[in-house]
Amino acid sequence: FDWTPEQMLELEAAQLITAKHIAYVCNVDEASGGSGNDLSRKVTDFVHQQNTTVPPGVPTGLKYRRTQRKVVFASASLEAEAAVCFESPESRAEFLKEMNLQETSLQKIVKMSGELLNQQHFYTIGPKEAHAWTIPKGIAAVEAAGKIHSDIAKGFICVEIIKPDDYIKYGEAEAKNNGKIAVEGKNYIIQDGDICLFRFN
Repeated sequence: FDWTPEQMLELEAAQLITAKHIAYVCNVDEASGGSGNDLSRKVTDFVHQQNTTVPPGVPTGLKYRRTQRKVVFASASLEAEAAVCFESPESRAEFLKEMNLQETSLQKIVKMSGELLNQQHFYTIGPKEAHAWTIPKGIAAVEAAGKIHSDIAKGFICVEIIKPDDYIKYGEAEAKNNGKIAVEGKNYIIQDGDICLFRFN
């Protein structure tokens, strides 16, 4: 129904089963790993219908907070074969690509779960370790800094952002030399995959 933001928080705090989003994972045969089959398409059609149909009794024009549903399909046997036959992640990825699979089922499920939960990740990378931080979508840099430590948020000066593709291509030092590091203020909205270096007092 037409919930206010405050009511939405109360609803989510109640942890009602009927208010939770739903993920469907369809295990298909090897030949259908990349595109699905007739059965998985029936699930996809059902999910689409559930996502677009307003239940009886909801007045026309009233905002309706519906449970979101998403579906992915994967071939567990194909991915198990890839895991056994290929030792390196690169060779496994190449094999799956040849089988018309751009992502593993695990990658699909992680991405789908993040979308349903409205979550994303940013990263901090140091000389000894890298860390992934889970945050809600749409939060500002100063709020993200607080997820690491409240002192960083309190003394926030700026955040240096490297996009993941640039980090993979250049590394931190060369990214700076090639102008691929953006300096942002506290109101910058963190994007999924951002690599962040927070400057603070």
